[in-house]
Amino acid sequence: MKIKSFSFSSNSQNWHIEQVCFDDLSLLVGASGVGKTRILKALALICDVAKGKDRKLDDVEWSINFSHLGHYYKWNLKTSNSIDEVFSSQPGQAEILNEKLIEFKDNKEIEILHRSDTESKLDNKKLPKLKRTESAITLLAEEDSIAPIAEAFKRFIFKDETPQQAAISIPFDLNRISLSSESESVDIKKFKANSVDHPTVFKAYFLQKFFPTVFEEMRESYIEIFLA
Repeated sequence: MKIKSFSFSSNSQNWHIEQVCFDDLSLLVGASGVGKTRILKALALICDVAKGKDRKLDDVEWSINFSHLGHYYKWNLKTSNSIDEVFSSQPGQAEILNEKLIEFKDNKEIEILHRSDTESKLDNKKLPKLKRTESAITLLAEEDSIAPIAEAFKRFIFKDETPQQAAISIPFDLNRISLSSESESVDIKKFKANSVDHPTVFKAYFLQKFFPTVFEEMRESYIEIFLA
Protein backbone atom coordinates (compact mmCIF):
# COMPACT_ATOMS: atom_id res chain seq x y z
CA MET A 1 0.00 0.00 0.00
CA LYS A 2 1.22 3.49 -0.87
CA ILE A 3 -0.40 6.61 0.54
CA LYS A 4 -0.57 9.28 -2.14
CA SER A 5 -2.17 12.09 -0.15
CA PHE A 6 -4.56 12.75 2.70
CA SER A 7 -6.34 15.51 4.59
CA PHE A 8 -7.76 15.28 8.09
CA SER A 9 -9.89 17.37 10.42
CA SER A 10 -10.91 16.89 14.05
CA ASN A 11 -13.05 19.70 15.40
CA SER A 12 -13.04 18.25 18.91
CA GLN A 13 -9.23 18.43 19.05
CA ASN A 14 -8.97 21.50 16.79
CA TRP A 15 -6.78 19.59 14.32
CA HIS A 16 -6.99 20.72 10.71
CA ILE A 17 -4.46 19.12 8.38
CA GLU A 18 -4.59 20.45 4.84
CA GLN A 19 -3.86 18.01 2.02
CA VAL A 20 -0.45 16.38 2.49
CA CYS A 21 1.12 14.67 -0.54
CA PHE A 22 3.65 11.85 -0.34
CA ASP A 23 6.31 10.47 -2.69
CA ASP A 24 7.67 6.92 -2.63
CA LEU A 25 9.89 8.04 0.26
CA SER A 26 8.80 10.98 2.41
CA LEU A 27 10.49 12.38 5.51
CA LEU A 28 8.63 14.66 7.93
CA VAL A 29 11.05 17.38 8.95
CA GLY A 30 10.36 20.48 11.04
CA ALA A 31 10.68 22.18 14.37
CA SER A 32 8.86 20.93 17.43
CA GLY A 33 5.15 21.74 17.38
CA VAL A 34 4.69 22.21 13.63
CA GLY A 35 2.48 19.12 13.25
CA LYS A 36 4.65 16.11 12.39
CA THR A 37 3.20 13.98 15.18
CA ARG A 38 -0.33 15.04 14.32
CA ILE A 39 0.11 13.76 10.79
CA LEU A 40 1.31 10.39 12.08
CA LYS A 41 -1.46 10.15 14.68
CA ALA A 42 -4.09 11.03 12.10
CA LEU A 43 -2.81 8.32 9.75
CA ALA A 44 -2.73 5.84 12.64
CA LEU A 45 -6.37 6.62 13.45
CA ILE A 46 -7.42 6.18 9.81
CA CYS A 47 -5.60 2.85 9.63
CA ASP A 48 -7.08 1.60 12.91
CA VAL A 49 -10.61 2.45 11.77
CA ALA A 50 -10.05 0.51 8.53
CA LYS A 51 -8.82 -2.46 10.56
CA GLY A 52 -11.83 -2.33 12.88
CA LYS A 53 -9.90 -1.38 16.00
CA ASP A 54 -11.81 0.39 18.77
CA ARG A 55 -10.96 4.09 18.36
CA LYS A 56 -12.92 7.15 19.39
CA LEU A 57 -14.45 8.86 16.37
CA ASP A 58 -15.52 12.25 17.66
CA ASP A 59 -16.37 14.80 14.97
CA VAL A 60 -13.63 13.84 12.50
CA GLU A 61 -13.41 13.97 8.73
CA TRP A 62 -10.78 12.69 6.32
CA SER A 63 -9.96 11.97 2.70
CA ILE A 64 -7.11 9.62 1.82
CA ASN A 65 -5.79 8.64 -1.60
CA PHE A 66 -3.76 5.45 -1.86
CA SER A 67 -2.71 2.67 -4.20
CA HIS A 68 -2.45 -1.08 -3.74
CA LEU A 69 -1.33 -3.69 -6.26
CA GLY A 70 -1.67 -1.28 -9.16
CA HIS A 71 -5.12 0.02 -8.19
CA TYR A 72 -5.83 3.57 -7.03
CA TYR A 73 -8.44 4.45 -4.43
CA LYS A 74 -9.92 7.30 -2.42
CA TRP A 75 -11.63 6.88 0.96
CA ASN A 76 -13.69 9.69 2.42
CA LEU A 77 -15.29 9.52 5.85
CA LYS A 78 -17.11 11.98 8.11
CA THR A 79 -18.50 11.39 11.61
CA SER A 80 -20.88 13.23 13.88
CA ASN A 81 -20.19 14.91 17.17
CA SER A 82 -20.25 12.69 20.25
CA ILE A 83 -23.87 11.72 20.59
CA ASP A 84 -25.99 11.63 23.73
CA GLU A 85 -29.38 12.16 22.15
CA VAL A 86 -32.22 9.78 22.85
CA PHE A 87 -32.56 8.85 19.17
CA SER A 88 -28.94 7.82 18.68
CA SER A 89 -28.47 4.13 17.86
CA GLN A 90 -25.57 4.03 20.33
CA PRO A 91 -25.77 6.97 22.77
CA GLY A 92 -22.41 8.41 23.79
CA GLN A 93 -20.63 7.37 20.60
CA ALA A 94 -19.99 9.36 17.47
CA GLU A 95 -21.47 7.82 14.34
CA ILE A 96 -20.41 7.75 10.70
CA LEU A 97 -22.53 10.22 8.76
CA ASN A 98 -21.00 9.75 5.34
CA GLU A 99 -18.51 7.32 3.85
CA LYS A 100 -17.39 6.85 0.26
CA LEU A 101 -14.93 4.52 -1.48
CA ILE A 102 -13.83 5.32 -5.03
CA GLU A 103 -11.53 3.51 -7.45
CA PHE A 104 -9.82 5.40 -10.24
CA LYS A 105 -9.81 3.56 -13.60
CA ASP A 106 -8.90 5.02 -16.98
CA ASN A 107 -9.17 8.57 -15.62
CA LYS A 108 -12.68 7.83 -14.34
CA GLU A 109 -14.01 7.68 -10.79
CA ILE A 110 -15.87 4.43 -10.12
CA GLU A 111 -17.90 4.49 -6.94
CA ILE A 112 -17.43 1.27 -4.97
CA LEU A 113 -19.39 2.24 -1.87
CA HIS A 114 -21.37 5.19 -0.65
CA ARG A 115 -23.29 5.37 2.57
CA SER A 116 -25.06 8.27 4.20
CA ASP A 117 -27.27 8.58 7.24
CA THR A 118 -30.22 7.39 5.13
CA GLU A 119 -28.92 4.61 2.84
CA SER A 120 -25.91 2.52 1.80
CA LYS A 121 -24.88 1.23 -1.63
CA LEU A 122 -22.14 -1.21 -2.66
CA ASP A 123 -21.31 -1.47 -6.37
CA ASN A 124 -24.45 0.59 -7.00
CA LYS A 125 -26.64 -1.95 -5.20
CA LYS A 126 -28.58 -0.99 -2.11
CA LEU A 127 -27.41 -2.53 1.16
CA PRO A 128 -29.20 -3.24 4.43
CA LYS A 129 -28.54 -0.69 7.16
CA LEU A 130 -24.93 -0.84 8.33
CA LYS A 131 -23.66 -0.38 11.86
CA ARG A 132 -22.92 3.33 12.04
CA THR A 133 -20.01 3.17 14.50
CA GLU A 134 -17.83 0.98 12.23
CA SER A 135 -16.33 1.59 8.82
CA ALA A 136 -17.68 -0.20 5.78
CA ILE A 137 -14.15 -1.45 5.14
CA THR A 138 -14.42 -3.45 8.36
CA LEU A 139 -18.05 -4.48 7.97
CA LEU A 140 -17.73 -5.53 4.30
CA ALA A 141 -14.12 -6.75 4.30
CA GLU A 142 -15.02 -10.04 2.59
CA GLU A 143 -16.86 -8.45 -0.33
CA ASP A 144 -14.91 -8.75 -3.59
CA SER A 145 -14.70 -5.01 -4.21
CA ILE A 146 -13.78 -4.17 -0.59
CA ALA A 147 -11.37 -7.04 0.15
CA PRO A 148 -8.35 -5.48 -1.65
CA ILE A 149 -8.86 -2.25 0.29
CA ALA A 150 -9.12 -4.08 3.62
CA GLU A 151 -5.96 -6.00 2.70
CA ALA A 152 -4.15 -2.76 1.83
CA PHE A 153 -4.72 -1.32 5.30
CA LYS A 154 -3.50 -4.53 6.91
CA ARG A 155 -0.14 -3.73 5.32
CA PHE A 156 -0.07 -0.27 6.85
CA ILE A 157 2.63 -0.41 9.55
CA PHE A 158 2.63 2.23 12.24
CA LYS A 159 5.06 1.81 15.09
CA ASP A 160 5.94 4.41 17.71
CA GLU A 161 7.69 2.01 20.08
CA THR A 162 11.37 1.31 20.53
CA PRO A 163 12.51 -2.28 19.79
CA GLN A 164 12.89 -2.88 23.52
CA GLN A 165 9.36 -1.70 24.26
CA ALA A 166 7.98 -3.77 21.41
CA ALA A 167 9.75 -6.90 22.57
CA ILE A 168 8.24 -6.55 26.01
CA SER A 169 4.76 -5.29 25.21
CA ILE A 170 3.71 -7.20 22.06
CA PRO A 171 3.19 -10.96 22.10
CA PHE A 172 4.97 -12.84 19.32
CA ASP A 173 3.84 -16.25 18.07
CA LEU A 174 6.29 -17.85 15.64
CA ASN A 175 3.85 -20.69 14.92
CA ARG A 176 1.45 -18.19 13.37
CA ILE A 177 4.03 -17.25 10.75
CA SER A 178 4.79 -20.89 9.86
CA LEU A 179 8.16 -20.31 8.23
CA SER A 180 10.14 -22.83 6.20
CA SER A 181 13.56 -22.32 4.72
CA GLU A 182 12.83 -24.77 1.89
CA SER A 183 10.80 -22.47 -0.38
CA GLU A 184 11.79 -18.83 0.02
CA SER A 185 9.79 -17.53 -2.96
CA VAL A 186 6.55 -19.04 -1.62
CA ASP A 187 6.99 -18.48 2.09
CA ILE A 188 8.01 -14.82 1.86
CA LYS A 189 4.45 -13.91 0.84
CA LYS A 190 3.07 -15.81 3.82
CA PHE A 191 5.60 -14.18 6.09
CA LYS A 192 4.68 -10.67 4.90
CA ALA A 193 0.95 -11.29 5.34
CA ASN A 194 1.16 -12.88 8.79
CA SER A 195 3.81 -10.69 10.40
CA VAL A 196 2.47 -7.21 9.65
CA ASP A 197 1.51 -6.43 13.26
CA HIS A 198 4.62 -7.95 14.83
CA PRO A 199 7.52 -5.87 16.18
CA THR A 200 10.00 -4.74 13.53
CA VAL A 201 12.97 -6.09 15.49
CA PHE A 202 11.51 -9.61 15.39
CA LYS A 203 10.59 -9.40 11.72
CA ALA A 204 14.15 -8.35 10.90
CA TYR A 205 15.56 -11.27 12.91
CA PHE A 206 13.41 -13.88 11.16
CA LEU A 207 13.97 -12.31 7.75
CA GLN A 208 17.70 -12.69 8.30
CA LYS A 209 17.28 -16.26 9.54
CA PHE A 210 14.85 -17.64 6.96
CA PHE A 211 15.10 -15.22 4.02
CA PRO A 212 18.72 -14.05 3.90
CA THR A 213 18.53 -12.91 0.28
CA VAL A 214 15.56 -10.63 0.94
CA PHE A 215 17.12 -9.37 4.16
CA GLU A 216 20.38 -8.50 2.41
CA GLU A 217 18.52 -6.58 -0.32
CA MET A 218 16.67 -4.58 2.32
CA ARG A 219 19.86 -3.94 4.28
CA GLU A 220 21.66 -2.65 1.19
CA SER A 221 18.73 -0.39 0.30
CA TYR A 222 18.67 1.02 3.82
CA ILE A 223 22.39 1.74 3.74
CA GLU A 224 22.08 3.41 0.34
CA ILE A 225 19.24 5.68 1.49
CA PHE A 226 20.33 6.62 4.99
CA LEU A 227 24.04 5.94 5.37
CA ALA A 228 25.61 6.44 1.96
